[in-house]
Amino acid sequence: MSILTIAQDAELHREAYSALIRGCLHQPGAKQRFARDAQITPQYLRYILITQADIEAHDLVTWRTVGPRTAKRIASRLPVPEDQRRIALAHMLAARQAEETIKRDVRSVRDDFDDMLWKVRHAQHNATHGQDAAAVRYLYLGVVRVGQELLRQIDGQRNPLDFAELCMCLHGALCVLDDHASALYYTRLAQFHVTQAPPGGSGAKVLIPHHHAAA
Repeated sequence: MSILTIAQDAELHREAYSALIRGCLHQPGAKQRFARDAQITPQYLRYILITQADIEAHDLVTWRTVGPRTAKRIASRLPVPEDQRRIALAHMLAARQAEETIKRDVRSVRDDFDDMLWKVRHAQHNATHGQDAAAVRYLYLGVVRVGQELLRQIDGQRNPLDFAELCMCLHGALCVLDDHASALYYTRLAQFHVTQAPPGGSGAKVLIPHHHAAA
């Protein structure tokens, strides 16, 4: 399974548990009470439940996958039968596992950075020419998730062109996903690194050491 497919899988699991939890919390004040009972903040719950409508309302294209302990606590507080709690928990754990796989795989690309960049570029190309709106959205979300993680691994000052290309991939995906503020951010970030690049650039890839990238 490719890293972009894993990213799409993570989003599918996230949508599944988000829909299940959201369906339990439609009454006024229910989200605040549930957040208190589950020992999470209302903002954390909001990120867990983010929807395409939130994105189109110009919220950031960001989301949270849930750690195992918090996932078990959330599932145990859901006002649904036990089998539905198990389903919600399974989707939360699967989404988290997929996200951790993405991070691990991106951080291991010390010798395959060009291949990973090609996959992001190829996914954006397929999304640009895709016909099915839902499939296109998942491709763009995969570009954002993998691209942002990959961007943390590369030294933009010493690899300005690769850094700028990744930024522009993110810019294109975020524009389609209606997160224009973040798209503008990545455009400006690309411009900064290109204009600050030393004459001639660097022929060799310089990646950020893991302990810095993870900070």
